[in-house]
Amino acid sequence: MISLRSLYNNVGERMKGIGDRLYCQDRPTAVDTRINSYVVISFPSVIANNEMDPSGAYNDYSTTVLIEVYVRDKMSAKNPVGIDLNAMDEKVSMVMELLPYESKGVQVTRPEVIMQSNDGSGFHVTLIRAMLRTK
Repeated sequence: MISLRSLYNNVGERMKGIGDRLYCQDRPTAVDTRINSYVVISFPSVIANNEMDPSGAYNDYSTTVLIEVYVRDKMSAKNPVGIDLNAMDEKVSMVMELLPYESKGVQVTRPEVIMQSNDGSGFHVTLIRAMLRTK
C-alpha cells in the first residue's frame, strides 16, 4: 500500500530550501514569525492504483502533485499590484529546474505552471502541477 507520508517526504525533500518554510497539504492560517516565501505541497486528486493485480503488490500508483509557491507582496508606486516579480520568478525557476525527477521509487514528470494569483492575504501564489508515479 502507498504511504502518503513517504510521498510528502519525497517531494518535500526535493523542494526544501525554495521558500522560508515548506508545508504539506494546506498553508497555515498564522505563523510565529514573519516569512517572505513558502511552498505548499499537496496531492489534490485521486491516488490511482495502476496494478492489474488486485493485491497491488507492485506498488504502482499515480496521482497529481500540486506545488504552490507563495511570495510576500511588495507594494510600491512602481509596483501597485504588489507582486514581487523578481522573487516569484526566482522561486518558480528553482522549482522548474528540479522537475522532472526520479528518486526513491517516485517519478515526478510533466511539470506545468497552471495559475498565478493574488491570495488576498499579502502574498501572490504560483501553482505548478506535475504527474507523480510510484514504482
